[in-house]
Amino acid sequence: MTESPSESISDSPFNHSNKGNDAIVPEIPIEIVSEEEMALLEAAIVSARASFSAIPAIRSSMLSFHGNVRSIQSITALSKRRLSGCSEPDIEDSGGLKSAQKKTRVADSFLHRFRKKGLYVTDITATEWCEKQMEFVLLVGKRKESKAMKAGIARHAKLEEEVVKRVKVRVTSTEDRWALKLLNFITGVNQLLFEGLTRELPLIGFAEGVWMVGVIDEIRMPVMETNRHPILVDTKTRVKDTLPAEPQRRNGRLQLMCYKYIWDDLVADKFPSEKFFTSFSLNPHGILSEEIRKMTANSGFPAETLDDMVRYYRNTCSMLPSAHDQLVLRYELQKDHSLLGEDEFAYDSDWVKNQIQGCLEFWLGEREASYTPEDERWKCRFCQYSSVCPAECADSADYNNTPKYKTFKPVFSMERTTLFRQCLETVTVMLGRNLLLLNLHSTRGWSSAAASFLRFGRTLKRTRVFTNEDVLQYSKVSHDSNPLHFDSLAAGNAGFENRLVQGMLVAALFPNITSSHFLICCVG
Repeated sequence: MTESPSESISDSPFNHSNKGNDAIVPEIPIEIVSEEEMALLEAAIVSARASFSAIPAIRSSMLSFHGNVRSIQSITALSKRRLSGCSEPDIEDSGGLKSAQKKTRVADSFLHRFRKKGLYVTDITATEWCEKQMEFVLLVGKRKESKAMKAGIARHAKLEEEVVKRVKVRVTSTEDRWALKLLNFITGVNQLLFEGLTRELPLIGFAEGVWMVGVIDEIRMPVMETNRHPILVDTKTRVKDTLPAEPQRRNGRLQLMCYKYIWDDLVADKFPSEKFFTSFSLNPHGILSEEIRKMTANSGFPAETLDDMVRYYRNTCSMLPSAHDQLVLRYELQKDHSLLGEDEFAYDSDWVKNQIQGCLEFWLGEREASYTPEDERWKCRFCQYSSVCPAECADSADYNNTPKYKTFKPVFSMERTTLFRQCLETVTVMLGRNLLLLNLHSTRGWSSAAASFLRFGRTLKRTRVFTNEDVLQYSKVSHDSNPLHFDSLAAGNAGFENRLVQGMLVAALFPNITSSHFLICCVG
């Protein structure tokens, strides 16, 4: 797609040069330039700008140079638009880049990138267990299911089958799917009220400003008590015939307290129906599929639309008592399902709210992920990301002396096309022109070897060792979660000797290489 005749480079607000300057700048043809070539040019310019800004007296004279920098960047924008077929300017072409970055802070958060609609209760507990591990899970991929994890999943499925009969249902829309979840809750609650027990009960509520979804392992209704409050129970399976350490118990308590928090809010009729429809982009009045409508009718809650099911859901919740303040964690031995012990504890509303709010700070991007405390670093022995986690690597005595990634020697070669040479010559003219225009007592000058540097075919080299932390931080900023950067096995299967550093992270060395050869020390 070609640019419209009314558009040109001069239309950009960043392209107004100093009118008092009579120097002639070669006209730059608007052509599609490769990403590598443009990255090289922009890196050189940014590096030169950083060198200028180090001198306070020069800062006020940089407006002309700033305009020229943006004119080069506008070529990149035009090239990208031609490739994408988009005629709208990129955000960099508008004058509001800084304010736009502030607005997109939430958009860049883990919540918006990976969950968008809401969090699972297990997201909260996994974050409490280790925020850094949760960060790796989001950026790299889900943890591999161990043999113990698979056994735990199978045990929960077996416990569910003891009281609940699963039926396969075909859903044709998102509204169908949500209607089925709400129907499962209503059916489970009825089982609880009539039989005194239900398992694997789905739960959805709005807590601390976000939607939270979970599945309660087991709910018991006391028979002997006058005021019947459901008791929430969670079952954990153990490989060893011992009770878990305190951090594991604390994590289990948090999970159950989150369930009670959501349950009690639902009972208090705090389910925001309109927000539910809006947040999940649902049509409350759309007709459900015939199979779902038939199932709701057979269950005694005939519904035509999702709005009908939400009303049944809210009515059911409003008739329930709040959950019991005593919560129960059960620990079973995986080998024979024998009971190892039960941990009964009291609900602490302040503690659970503080825990959820602390986790949300991480999910909303308000702070960096925290490492697990020093006295709980034993968790790292069971973490599949320990080999690339800076916290674990820092515990090694030779961490600072051992390269964690392959060493790269980036090569800056200037064997380019004629068009690229013209662009580079233009950058050189702009740099030189602004240097000559600065009538200051102290300025930066060209070395006698500067001209020889600009010969084509010249090669410059620099070596740097990248650490695990470098790669992790770049992945967070760039959203690059390719397993080749984190998983040695994946890199090996792809034909590489070891994990790889991201290409653009290596390319970040170019500004330093170019600045050290373009400009030299100050002269009087």
